[in-house]
Amino acid sequence: MLSEQDKSEIRKSYRNAIDPRQQVKILSQLYLVSREEILDILGPLFKSARPKPSRKGQPRRIYAPEFKAEAMERLRSGESF
Repeated sequence: MLSEQDKSEIRKSYRNAIDPRQQVKILSQLYLVSREEILDILGPLFKSARPKPSRKGQPRRIYAPEFKAEAMERLRSGESF
């Protein structure tokens, strides 16, 4: 059974991790507990730390000036995007 101090250290280590997915594996090995136990300790912290998809290598979107003007006009009139 892990102490509250161990659980706190696990959460801190996870928050500071460069690669959160790999960190779960490291923590389970370090504390000799299952992956599920680590996820249970992390709770909502784990769910909010999903990496954002990378747009690297994808072309930028280019819109026609007419489209941009119409979009700005609609926003100014109060319509939400």
